[in-house]
Amino acid sequence: MITAAVTPERRKLRLQAALRTSAIPLAAIAAGGAWLRLRGLAGAPPNEYYDAAVRSMGLSWHNFFFGAYEPGGSVAIDKPPVDLWLQVASVKLFGFGTRSLILPQALASVAAIPLLYDLVRRVFGRVPGLVAAAALAVLPISVLTARSDTMDSLAMALGVLAAWLVVRAATTGRVRHLVLAGAVCGLAFEVKLFEGLLVVPALALLYWLAAPLPRGRRARDLGLAATALTVLAIAWPAAVSLAPTHSRPYPLGSSSGSVWDTVFVYNGLHRITGERAATPLVPAKPGSSSSSQGGTGSEAPGPLRLFDHVGAPLGTRVGIELVAALLLGGLALAARVWTRDGPPEVRRLRRALAASVVVWIAYSTLLYCAVSVLQVRYLEVMSPAVAIALGIGIGGLARVVDVGAAARAAAAVALVGIAAYAVLVEKTSAAPVAAVLTLAAAAVVLASNARRLPEGARHMAVVGAVALTALGALAVPARKSVTTARSHASAAGKQGSMSPRVARRLSSYLRPRTRGVHWEFATATYNRPAPIIVRDVRPVLVLTGVARQPIVPVSRLRREAERGRVRYALVGGGCGTAPLSAIGTCPSTVRWIRSHAVDVTHAAGFRSSGEIFRLEPNRPARRA
Repeated sequence: MITAAVTPERRKLRLQAALRTSAIPLAAIAAGGAWLRLRGLAGAPPNEYYDAAVRSMGLSWHNFFFGAYEPGGSVAIDKPPVDLWLQVASVKLFGFGTRSLILPQALASVAAIPLLYDLVRRVFGRVPGLVAAAALAVLPISVLTARSDTMDSLAMALGVLAAWLVVRAATTGRVRHLVLAGAVCGLAFEVKLFEGLLVVPALALLYWLAAPLPRGRRARDLGLAATALTVLAIAWPAAVSLAPTHSRPYPLGSSSGSVWDTVFVYNGLHRITGERAATPLVPAKPGSSSSSQGGTGSEAPGPLRLFDHVGAPLGTRVGIELVAALLLGGLALAARVWTRDGPPEVRRLRRALAASVVVWIAYSTLLYCAVSVLQVRYLEVMSPAVAIALGIGIGGLARVVDVGAAARAAAAVALVGIAAYAVLVEKTSAAPVAAVLTLAAAAVVLASNARRLPEGARHMAVVGAVALTALGALAVPARKSVTTARSHASAAGKQGSMSPRVARRLSSYLRPRTRGVHWEFATATYNRPAPIIVRDVRPVLVLTGVARQPIVPVSRLRREAERGRVRYALVGGGCGTAPLSAIGTCPSTVRWIRSHAVDVTHAAGFRSSGEIFRLEPNRPARRA
């Protein structure tokens, strides 16, 4: 048997052929991402605020369309219900439970992984595409958010789809792909409002720089895409506004009952300024959570907010990959390693995507470092940009070594910086492993251009440096994501609702006493009784909205009580326990309840008081 000599050229051809077959590694990456997002979903903490809406929306087409928060359809959630429509469909198919509520988000996040790979592959090649897909698959913020019954993962997946369509539009010259991308961005707005639009400036820049068309044609195409975005974005709010006033639920977050106020003021301007944040009726107890719809900030605003390793661990959730993306991606761009070969249209597309990713990361980071209220799940919409930049940077190492000694030294310094940051932010065994792998990659990069190395050995050294860097940069994120999946963690947030024990006790007390009564109870806070809504699926009279904004006037509450349509009210906190003379700052409906009701909290089985009141509207008002 004669065996042909394996020359360096033959080894190189074999390696290139193996890299061209990316289906197996991509399938493994997607499977790993799916495991992280789908494992133990039934044990993930739910967001009762949105779950109550899903429960209510499944009762009627009216509730379904308007996004009703409670079964009576009197109030609606503070966002368009597009994402919740998918959750309603899921619970109809699989039954109401945490797993079916989270499943649409988890599947959307999984689908984004191969889609992001194909996006990067079309521009930079298979290796950067695989690295970008792996970076997104194990990015802790993405895994944590995908395991939540909130809208952010779907908004992120729609952003990746829109970016993929823009790349198609730039390479094919077909405007329909760009218009479809605009429509997808409009749908993302309907899912998570302005958070879903954070990708738009980057995509507009991508098309403007990449499309080989005259300026007038590019401007016209972008105008058509903007039109499609606008039409889709305002479709649901416009339809709600056209509905008869008496049939429209009051949108939570609005100060006037207008859905436009909820969309553009409460979920727009006030999300940045922090004004009109959801205010609890009473101060929170020390050590307890007073978060409400909109959430609480994870850390104080500041330029290093996303890299901080003290307090809320944003450094391990997003900072570790962001640092690697900035250092390695910045090095690849500075060395212009992706613009040295290929036809002009390919080089132009690469420059365009790189520039759009830089802009995407820059303005997202500035916004999230400055915004007053930041939930960790809000960062999900920038995760594709981080993954793309990391894929570009690690893939570019194979070409950095050919630029010169200065570029190799800069790459080694960047790798040392990644290792140092990993040790700083992570205190588990993953940190030293990541440091060793990254430092080994730095050593290989420095030695990769030694003249004494044969061509085949040098080529394998470069491949080894890329592999070591990818493993080192993703070791800490992967460890964090595995811990997230095993601990059934979630980014849903409790939204200030009551504990399951309290909800069970109140439900057991109210159900037999409110049979045949229209409203199970009136509530002084909109978000706190969400677990009871999920449990009992009964109409609830919500008296106030965000920041104690009145929804129901005292006159209506009095009429409902006199007609026997509501017999009990939930108050709680200081407004429920303080003397009548000391509740002047409480909402007027709460003051009326305290003057025309009897505290039955002890009868309901609680040691404290001021939680639940039985209304007695026909008795003389109590005086302070």
